[in-house]
Formats: sequence, C-alpha cells, structure tokens
Amino acid sequence: MTGRSGPRLPGEAAGEWALTLGVVALVSSFVPMIGEIVAVLTALPAITLGAVGVRRYETRQSSRLLPAVAGVALGVLAMMMMMFVLVATRFSP
Repeated sequence: MTGRSGPRLPGEAAGEWALTLGVVALVSSFVPMIGEIVAVLTALPAITLGAVGVRRYETRQSSRLLPAVAGVALGVLAMMMMMFVLVATRFSP
C-alpha cells in the first residue's frame, strides 16, 4: 500500500527527484571537502526540478506538491550551507 489516492500522473517524477536530490545535497553538505562539491552539484538540480514540479502541479500535470516544495527548500538550504562554509573557511583570518 503506497498511501496515494488515485492514479499516479507522469509529471510527478520531477518533484520526487527534487526531493531525493535535495536530501542528498543537504546530507552531503556536512561532509568535508568532497561533500561540498556533491552538495552544489545536487542542490542546483533539486531547485530546478522542484520548480518544474511546482509548475506541473499548478498546471494539473501532477497531483503532488509537497515533494517538489521540499526539494526546493532542501536544495536552497544546502546552497546556503555551502555559502556559509565558503565564507567561514575562505575569508576567516
């Protein structure tokens, strides 16, 4: 049982991918060195796919909004974390 009501629409994959990439970006932002690169490379697609997912929800091509919004939020949070790390490590005396 998946807990979904109704059939799955083909446009829902963007929101689910955004959520997955957002989680990966946020988790990898806590890993030193290589995690910073992975976080940026996964946060940008998470934000983009999340925006696509929100747009598909607005045009009724998708029935799920929460994964897309969560993907955008996690992607933005990971990018903010990377900016904080960049400022803290590069510009500290």
